[in-house]
Amino acid sequence: MRSLACCVCGAPANAAHHLIGMYQASGMGLKAADSLAMPVCDGPGDTCHRRIHNEACLRWQQPIFLIDTINTGLDAFPEGSIHDALIEARDFVLSKEGKD
Repeated sequence: MRSLACCVCGAPANAAHHLIGMYQASGMGLKAADSLAMPVCDGPGDTCHRRIHNEACLRWQQPIFLIDTINTGLDAFPEGSIHDALIEARDFVLSKEGKD
């Protein structure tokens, strides 16, 4: 994840952002699965990671960020158990977005 570009700004990512506020995949004391994570830049200041948490317009773009991240993973893992997990995650997101 951290070797990919930030899903928001394209800068080198140094953290994984797990889906928040959608699909009942996270909540108080509950972090979404790693298969529902996307690369972000993080650190001090107004980072993209912080922006996703604070800006509704970016939170609503999380499905797009996830599908892009998953598709990158599918290119890197054309077969095997990681590929299968990525397909499952992609199908989950698409079903929640009504695009199955």
